[in-house]
Amino acid sequence: MKIDISKLKENIGESEYYSIDEFLGDGTEPSGKIKWLKPVTGRLKLTNTGVSLLIEGEIHTAALLQCSRCLKNFTFPVDTTFKEEYFEKQDDESESESVKEQLLSAKDLSTFFYQGDTLDLDDLFKSSIHLELPMKPVCDESCKGICPRCGQDLNEGKCECKIEHIDPRWDKLKGFLKE
Repeated sequence: MKIDISKLKENIGESEYYSIDEFLGDGTEPSGKIKWLKPVTGRLKLTNTGVSLLIEGEIHTAALLQCSRCLKNFTFPVDTTFKEEYFEKQDDESESESVKEQLLSAKDLSTFFYQGDTLDLDDLFKSSIHLELPMKPVCDESCKGICPRCGQDLNEGKCECKIEHIDPRWDKLKGFLKE
């Protein structure tokens, strides 16, 4: 989503409000692991603080994820809020070499920049949404997964495999009982 901020930059303390309703990219992530099922919807408030542009908002969407236990696809709703500051990027020509060589702090790594009169918020939306996605997605907390031996979905029924739960560190002790 690109927003024209030319009027907002001129008036310190002014705020503008926007509604969001659009897909991110072509509906899938480059990794292919996430497919967006709904457009991103929500509200934004942009405020000129005099030093930066403060962006506050909430967004909603739904993603198609694969369960890490049973490998079935399921819909995961995403609802998140964010509050970020965007600073205007200055020309690199005016910076001295010593300033360019300084180490970045942790705060610098999480800083957003804009240049010109257009603000592109796609990266902000994507990062906010990705922070809400689970590292190990599961379709249901009670999901039993699949059998490691035959691949049977244990949510649909038990398999006929006999699985011995023996700690492999104690496996060599079996030989002592046979002697």
